Amino acid sequence: MKRFLMFLLLGGCVSMSATYIPAKVAETFPARTLTEKIELFRAGTPAKKFSEIGLVRACCSNNSNLLVEMLRQKAAESGGDGLMGIEINAEGAGTASVIRYH
Repeated sequence: MKRFLMFLLLGGCVSMSATYIPAKVAETFPARTLTEKIELFRAGTPAKKFSEIGLVRACCSNNSNLLVEMLRQKAAESGGDGLMGIEINAEGAGTASVIRYH
């Protein structure tokens, strides 16, 4: 038990979180796309007509796959259909624009 507590105190437990920032303050959208169906565009744009509805940020993990899943989850909850311009930095944080198809 002492080792477990020491592990937590020494920083073995890092809080991971994701946040959504809408492009327009009062604009909200209902969720309509499942997390696993959120499309990813690391570079370029989708062929379908879309609007950027906001930005998602996720922190703190050295696992880039986990960060992308956190971004996808928050995009789905926020009414998005895809993520565009995904960036993950060396500090374990990720950002992306949330898009919604017309």
